[in-house]
Amino acid sequence: MVECVLILMMWLKSLYYMRLVNEISPLVESIFVIMNDMFYFLIIFIIGLIAFSEAFFVIGKNQKMLAHEALQKMGDKVDPSINTNTEISYSSMMGALQHGYMSALGELDVDDYANNAMTPVLSILFVLLSFFMCIHMLNMLIAIMGQSFDINAEVADSNRKIS
Repeated sequence: MVECVLILMMWLKSLYYMRLVNEISPLVESIFVIMNDMFYFLIIFIIGLIAFSEAFFVIGKNQKMLAHEALQKMGDKVDPSINTNTEISYSSMMGALQHGYMSALGELDVDDYANNAMTPVLSILFVLLSFFMCIHMLNMLIAIMGQSFDINAEVADSNRKIS
């Protein structure tokens, strides 16, 4: 574990030395400027991620409970139209965080949404998550990165003209 962190830090330290190369220096500087400019965006992104993950967690627990109750009522006569899958990826908190994060990045896994009592709520939550986290927030991130890169490129050009 410690070795993994140290190796990562060693390679990131190489970015510091890459700033000595004139052609690479503006790119490395852009990385640091963009990371600094993304700070407030990341706070909003994490709040949205936690909010959607918690909503999916609560729905996943309810979905799991309803599926278990349906199995108990039916006994051996299971209706094939009812989703009896009690292993729902977002029914645990870590699973919900992973589901929300992957959905925010565009990997929209909707296998557990259909054929259960929670389908209408899941559909609404899915539309909100895909619009807010996937479309709106990622486009905002691209805009922030583009603006930071443009400003950094102007500074690099002026520094090149001075020297």
